[in-house]
Order: sequence, then C-alpha cells, then structure tokens
Amino acid sequence: MSRKGFTLVELLVCIGIITAMLTVGAVSFGAYLTESRIRLGSRTVSGAFRAARQLAVSQRVVAAVVFLAEADGDGPDSVEVRRYDPVRDPSAGALVFALRATPEEAFELPGGLELRWLPEPATVKVVSGGTLESGEMRLVDFFPDGSSSFGGDVEDLTAAAASCPANHVALADASAGKVAYLYVYPVTSFIKETYMEVGP
Repeated sequence: MSRKGFTLVELLVCIGIITAMLTVGAVSFGAYLTESRIRLGSRTVSGAFRAARQLAVSQRVVAAVVFLAEADGDGPDSVEVRRYDPVRDPSAGALVFALRATPEEAFELPGGLELRWLPEPATVKVVSGGTLESGEMRLVDFFPDGSSSFGGDVEDLTAAAASCPANHVALADASAGKVAYLYVYPVTSFIKETYMEVGP
C-alpha cells in the first residue's frame, strides 16, 4: 500500500526550517540595507568632491564642497557644491574671492545617516545679493589645478569613531554602529573611502 500525504511531525519540521530561513534572511537583509545606506552616503559625498573638482578644473575657478551639518550630526545633513567669485570688498577696498550663496549642485544624504566629523570651520566671505558677509563654514576647496585644501597627514584609521582623524569626513549610522571615513589627498584629489564597524 502506497503512503500519501505528510505526517504532522514532517509538516512541523518543514515549517520550522522555513521559519529559520526567513529569520536569517530578514537579519541579513537588514544588515544589507544598513551597509547600502552607508555606502550610498559615502558615494554621495565623493560625488560632491568630484563635481567640485570638475567645476574648478573645467572653468578655472575655485570651488568648494560645503557641509550643511554640525560636527555632532545635528542639523540638515547635506552637501553643496559652490563656486567663488572675485568681488570688490568696499570695507577693505580690495578684491576678494567670495563664496556664492546659491549652490551649483546640492546632494542630500540618505535618511538615517549623520555627518559626524568634518573639517574644522573656516572663515569665508559669502556674497549674497551683492553684499559681502563673513561666516564660518565647514568646507573643502578645490583649485583650478585639480588640487584641494583637504590637507594634512593621512592618519591610521584604527581608532573608534569618537576619535576620527583630523581632515576626514565621517558618515555614521548610529543605530547600526557603522561608519564611513572619507579623505581627499590634497595634491591629487584622490578620494579614499574606509568603512568600519564601531562599538556602542
């Protein structure tokens, strides 16, 4: 006599195996989404660096990548590419290079990411509506010869995220404990990306 169908034990074993596989898949997919978000954010900032360098070289101007975020991650997390214009400063009676108020390009970071550690603030002149204003901004300048102002020694990236090396940009996903460091070599403008997992 041939046996047809499945026993209750066989069905429970199959359901258990399927449940275990779905659980593992869900955890892996969540990790994949986090990793993708970090990498997308890193490539967004890298894209802003490349756009500013291309603008500077092609139009023979000085361009900047401006970070619209606080050092602790508060505020809007985005980057803009702006150019400098030669402007006469009435108070100084001299020609200065002032940063445009309106961006050439703007890049929004993916949700859930924060710009944590950035270049030190620099005092720049900003031209807006024909007037000059001074202000502190976090930015990286690119010059017509293709070089950048993101100088300094390349430091070892083995420290925890809380002690990010100087002259690096760090994008962090605090909930997942992941961070991406970006560094621009000053002469060649080569962009170095390093991904790390950090403890709580």
